[in-house]
Amino acid sequence: MEEQILIVTDEKGNEIECEILMTFEAKEYGSHYVVYYPIDADEDEEEILMVATYNPEDGMDGHLDPIDPETVHPAELEMIEDRINDYLDSLDEEE
Repeated sequence: MEEQILIVTDEKGNEIECEILMTFEAKEYGSHYVVYYPIDADEDEEEILMVATYNPEDGMDGHLDPIDPETVHPAELEMIEDRINDYLDSLDEEE
């Protein structure tokens, strides 16, 4: 799979280079999601996955709306976690 890079600007204005792990659509929530992680994360830190919604019609200039576990409906959060876990399980099966 070809590496897909995403540049994210944090709350301090720093640009962070991230790799896209996966994207998916959830019609039941009318949303498209992107799951990504910082490429240059400190080796001592656990890999942090971040999730955001996006509008695919915006193309490369689109805006990401980060998912906040504190404000997302629990059922939507569970669906997101299930999709990520299913994807990661499929990667393990390929190895």
